[in-house]
Amino acid sequence: MNNAVIAAGSNIQPVKNVELAEKELSELGVLLKKSKFFFTKPLLYENQDNFYNGVFFIQIIYEQDELKQKLKLIEQKLGRIRTKNKNGPRTIDLDIVLFNGQVVDKDVFTRDFIKLPIIEILPELKPVISSLNYQNNFEDIKAIIDGIVEVLQEKPLAILSLGNWFFEQETHNKLIDIIVLTCKNRQNYKMEILNHLKSLGIDKIADSKISINLFTISELNNKKIDIDKTLVLYGNFSTEL
Repeated sequence: MNNAVIAAGSNIQPVKNVELAEKELSELGVLLKKSKFFFTKPLLYENQDNFYNGVFFIQIIYEQDELKQKLKLIEQKLGRIRTKNKNGPRTIDLDIVLFNGQVVDKDVFTRDFIKLPIIEILPELKPVISSLNYQNNFEDIKAIIDGIVEVLQEKPLAILSLGNWFFEQETHNKLIDIIVLTCKNRQNYKMEILNHLKSLGIDKIADSKISINLFTISELNNKKIDIDKTLVLYGNFSTEL
């Protein structure tokens, strides 16, 4: 099973269309949580009505690309017409902003009508989506996470960052300490992952070296790592180990 946070917005019969979108999303899987929805002023193109925005947290069987296509079908069903003006009025807008705990849309960091509803329903994600270093290096970090999953050829339980790199003002010549939590021992994949990241040109970020270690939950417990000081980059990781 997978989970996703879906950002929803409408400024054409907004309350009605958000309610219809909620019903459609519930039919895709299990609706776990829904944020409060509120009206916001339009961005980039101001000559239109205010938008009604919020987020849904759902559990689904679909992978990200398949879910994206499902959302497009819902938009079409609810009468969305795409025009040259990408910022114009719409009956409904549905975007995947987090997938399996991973930020997949950079707007999460900068747009309060997405960020604040996420913090409301998933407050444990506040440190992640408040990290300026994550925001500034979003594409590289996303590539690192995707690269780890690609090499493992399976979904890890979680990908964590240990330490303060994501919150430090000065990031040059620092260590980005990444822990991959797996069901079975996969430490033998360490060099393969590092070599793969190097081939992609992301063995460093802003002169900060990347360290990768792979642990099972029991191995992580034996390391006596302070979980409260980790940042979850991927997965539904519980600190109650």
